[in-house]
Amino acid sequence: GAYSERTLPGVADDMLLANGRDIISFDQAVQKATAGLKGVVEDQKVGDAINEWRDWKINSTDNPTRQTNLRSEARRLAEPFGNSTLKKISARQIEDWHRSFLDGYEDPAKRRKRRATANRSLSYLKAALNRACDMHGIHIDPRPWARVKLFAKEESFGKRVIVLTEVQEKALVEAAED
Repeated sequence: GAYSERTLPGVADDMLLANGRDIISFDQAVQKATAGLKGVVEDQKVGDAINEWRDWKINSTDNPTRQTNLRSEARRLAEPFGNSTLKKISARQIEDWHRSFLDGYEDPAKRRKRRATANRSLSYLKAALNRACDMHGIHIDPRPWARVKLFAKEESFGKRVIVLTEVQEKALVEAAED
């Protein structure tokens, strides 16, 4: 086998304008490829996505307490978003829900704990929605939940304290004196 090269007659289709029949653009190709999935994609409910994620996570653990916690978390996540579809959920809806975790908490220590809970719940929601899109081939770009940011971590007043033994304390003092 010797190498041979030949040029086909005509013009390359990437040099021509798409006409929707013989020559199609990338967007037209995606549209044709996903045409049969339209009903599945547009009807995918957030509650279903959360339940699928919950079942997937439960199957990955044998710990009954963890399984119960996942069921509870999924139920809490599905309540505000259950009937929304993946295509119609907005960043504003998710952001309002995320901020609602702090409603009624004025004490700084309690607000800090609620922020941690809100961030954990938001992370679970994002994981469930991303998994649904990936597993079902749902193309949503950009994904609105990606724009919702976690609450910033605050400095904790109860930072961990290391208690030294007498021997460790003595060694620390001696090292500091040198």
